[in-house]
Amino acid sequence: VPSRAVATSPKAMLDSALTLRRSSQSSLLPFARPLKDRKPRKRTLLISRESRSLAAFLILNLLLMFLEAVVGLHENSLALISDAGHMLFDCIAVAIGLYGAVLARLPRDERFPF
Repeated sequence: VPSRAVATSPKAMLDSALTLRRSSQSSLLPFARPLKDRKPRKRTLLISRESRSLAAFLILNLLLMFLEAVVGLHENSLALISDAGHMLFDCIAVAIGLYGAVLARLPRDERFPF
């Protein structure tokens, strides 16, 4: 039985590792799957208490941010406008956390076993 040749040079080892990585590489984002491969995910956002709390906080923070920006523009207040800009970045951080919480609750499947 002939044995497989083992890559001994660093360049050959790197090439074989990159080839293996490219062949097994898949998208890590669930929305990047083709529509026919998707499984229905019902109410993923509302499953856990933590994600509901994050969603409620995000909505409240967005409402207060818009209110603060409108009042700041109307009253020509740089302090209110800059605080609204700061709240925008807070909302982005909470949205990223909410996205992570939703992804953590997705069920395992053969494509995403983690």
